[in-house]
Amino acid sequence: MKYSESLLQDILQRADLVEVVSEVVTLKQNGQRWWGLCPFHQEKSPSFTVNPTQGFFYCFGCQEKGNAFNFLMKTQHLSFQEAVKKLADKTGIVLESEEPDSPEERDKKGLLQLLDRLANTFHHLLLHSPEAEPARQVLEKRKISAELVEQFNLGFVPNDRRWLRTFLVKKSYDPDFLAKSGLFSANYPDVCLFSGRLVFPIRNASGQVVAFGGRILGNVEGVKYINSPETLLFHKRQTLFAFDHALPVLRTGGTVHLCEGYMDAISLHQAGIKSAVAPLGTALTDDHIRLLQRYVRTVICVFDSDEAGQKAAVKTVELCLPYDLESRVVTVTHGKDPSEILEKEGEAAVRDLVLTSSRGFDFLLNFYYNFFNKGSMFDWKGFSGVLFGLIKKVPSQVRQETLMKAVAERLEVTEAALWKDMRTGTPPQRPAPRVLPRTASSAEWKMMLTLVASIQQFSHWRALLSTEDLSEIRSKELWEVLLKLDDRLEGKSTVTDVLNAAQGFSWEQSLAQGLVTGEYERLAESVLEDALSRLRLKRLENRLSQVKGLLGDAAGDLVRTQELLAEVNFLNREISRWKGRV
Repeated sequence: MKYSESLLQDILQRADLVEVVSEVVTLKQNGQRWWGLCPFHQEKSPSFTVNPTQGFFYCFGCQEKGNAFNFLMKTQHLSFQEAVKKLADKTGIVLESEEPDSPEERDKKGLLQLLDRLANTFHHLLLHSPEAEPARQVLEKRKISAELVEQFNLGFVPNDRRWLRTFLVKKSYDPDFLAKSGLFSANYPDVCLFSGRLVFPIRNASGQVVAFGGRILGNVEGVKYINSPETLLFHKRQTLFAFDHALPVLRTGGTVHLCEGYMDAISLHQAGIKSAVAPLGTALTDDHIRLLQRYVRTVICVFDSDEAGQKAAVKTVELCLPYDLESRVVTVTHGKDPSEILEKEGEAAVRDLVLTSSRGFDFLLNFYYNFFNKGSMFDWKGFSGVLFGLIKKVPSQVRQETLMKAVAERLEVTEAALWKDMRTGTPPQRPAPRVLPRTASSAEWKMMLTLVASIQQFSHWRALLSTEDLSEIRSKELWEVLLKLDDRLEGKSTVTDVLNAAQGFSWEQSLAQGLVTGEYERLAESVLEDALSRLRLKRLENRLSQVKGLLGDAAGDLVRTQELLAEVNFLNREISRWKGRV
């Protein structure tokens, strides 16, 4: 789906960027700009700034930047179309597409509508169908309240394996479209994957149903839990169950409780722990961690007490290390999982359970110590190889030292010996305070920054300047970017448009850092008048020098000599006139 540039600009102009960002970041005003801790990387001193006048944000620490659309896409894991819709809804603007949807976009829209309707149908069947009694009994046994059943819109699919297909075909759904839904067997298209199961709607961060999970009921043979296969809507490496329910708590609390499956996550929610989520039919991935990193600083593992659960906790702690996320591991000693504890001991026991967590790296250290300590032989090479490899992935040198200290205490050796074994020679020096790189700003580059800061008047200034007037490569490149934008957007370019178009150029960060200070917005007209006058004068003087050289070559050609002399007189007059302006 493509929207007109004028519509997108209207949305951005009506949106309050400070308000949008403040839903995720606590901002404080300083002059015309707002500052806060960056949501895209971990920091203690604010380097993230919002310029509401120009409509863009910028982080001096990690160089993330963009407009309100970009912020929503990056913080809420949305597509561009989803970000546009969310902001349009917020500003009360009705979206009208400039061109029809592509076939894939039409399929996505249709699938979202289908899955949403089916989720409500399945929920109705769970509540009212006599055939769903076994599913209701499972929920009652597991101490899941009617309120939570309603909140998660849990459902039931009838036992007849061909019921759903027949039902949808009667509703005029196309068989080829249904094959893309993830509801039916690839080998037996009439057979529903979730027949006779308690179903869990799986939603994206926006709360839209994108897939289903199903739990088998009774003593029927088959896999206990299944999920929809990958579809146009569902990518399990990027999706977490209950994430949409947990998101408000994650944004404010900074901590997520990570479970192994739907029932565990729902059990924690039942006990009042609203920050619980779970991966879907796959181990935790880097994509999951990157998603969580946008909202939290601490990941608490609440996994089963069996071997598989312990290995999952190890992997989670390892994944957190490169992203500088704190991790903790809950030790389940009196039950297999949180769902069992809720069933047998109640909500208070679940709440007490999550309070018994240990530091993730300590858990990791003990796990590998026991793994490599076989019999009377301790495999130091294997142990150190794993631990040192993990410590090296930690981006913070200070945190590396903290982790190495934990290893030294566990083994009762000196930290210096460990650093030596890791072949670093000596412990790393504590990092000096970061000094942000500064790019030298010439008078010409400052003029270009001023042009961008007053981009609304660019159509006026472009008539007074050309690429040939500029001497720096970065200035020439930026000028060409501005010309193309001005032509494409018919004189309605914004600073954000320029920043987006500048991506990939070597001067991208220099441009963003210069603009975010706001200094080029002040006295823009007088600064530009003076700078352009000087460039025009320089161009005239260069041309005069060239013409004088041509006069020597034109000796003997009377007509050509007269033409050149006329141009010399004209250039001298123009130079005198422009000198009066600078």
